[in-house]
Amino acid sequence: MRLVSPLLKRVIYPGISRSGYLRRRSTAEPVVLTYHGVLPASYRSLDSVIDANPVSISDFRQQVRFLNAHYHVISPCEFRAWCDGGHTLPDRSVLLSCDDGLRSCMDCMLPVLVEEKLSCLFFITGASLRSDSPMLWHELLYLAFAGAALPLRIRVDNPLFELSVNKRKQIAGAYWQTLVRLSQMPEEERESAICDIWLQLKFNHQGIVQDSGNRARFQVMNASELVQLAHAGMELGAHTSSHLVLAHMPEQSAIKEIRENRAALQQLTGQSIWALAYPYGTAASATSREYQMAREAGFSCAFTNRAENSNSKFAMPRVHITRDMRISEFEAHVSGFHHSLQSIASRRTGAACI
Repeated sequence: MRLVSPLLKRVIYPGISRSGYLRRRSTAEPVVLTYHGVLPASYRSLDSVIDANPVSISDFRQQVRFLNAHYHVISPCEFRAWCDGGHTLPDRSVLLSCDDGLRSCMDCMLPVLVEEKLSCLFFITGASLRSDSPMLWHELLYLAFAGAALPLRIRVDNPLFELSVNKRKQIAGAYWQTLVRLSQMPEEERESAICDIWLQLKFNHQGIVQDSGNRARFQVMNASELVQLAHAGMELGAHTSSHLVLAHMPEQSAIKEIRENRAALQQLTGQSIWALAYPYGTAASATSREYQMAREAGFSCAFTNRAENSNSKFAMPRVHITRDMRISEFEAHVSGFHHSLQSIASRRTGAACI
């Protein structure tokens, strides 16, 4: 997600929002929003970066009420019909989606959605297909990096992988390099390597898991709760079995990640799992190879976490909603105004952010 300048956030977007201009803008195609759960009230933030994705429950309620008042919030079923070419959608249509299947989806988001008579497309990993409720390994890995003392050193053997970090600003890059390397490994080696990295970083895994606020924040829904979610009128989509970086996996391993997750969700819920969201959703994590995999697996469409328009149904853009978005910035994104500004700035200056 590109950065938004303070001038836009604090002055321009609020002013344009108050004028009503954004609510008069047409959107040629439906806009898809993506959330990453809600921050529970009992949770005490462990890291500002990882906690930038979930929104507060008050912001989520404000946002969906705003959408209900000013947009056409469509169901996943309506979106699928449009995607398959058999349905026309009204102007200013919006689809809600949410990635990762965190427990806050059930505890916090679902009551608001039911209250507002809305449905959402929840993208679920294989972690939620268990009877217990684990925490997502890639989030725990980030917490291990974020909490480690500097300088940070990692060495994983077979195959050899070494990493050195001396400055806090290098953490994100080191974490991504580690994700990529782990995604290249066979499953057994990967699980062993993750435990080894935790030990080297002196990560207190049990301390994280035993805290009730952390469990409310990081645990995923279990299989029983997924069935409840489906029975409540929500739809489920695939988010792969293990939330790895697909573009860096061996081809057959990536295909397995996609197909087995879809098949397991269909067997559990009886729903047709017609949509896929690529883990991480960036250009570096999903390429034309993965788009073809999604097509061949039988999905109607697949989503990235990028706002850039695509001609492919298997690289559909989404607007990533984050914790720091005020309602005026939220409206600028939903209306397409923010993306239009980015496109103009990129064409004129090659700017990476506005």
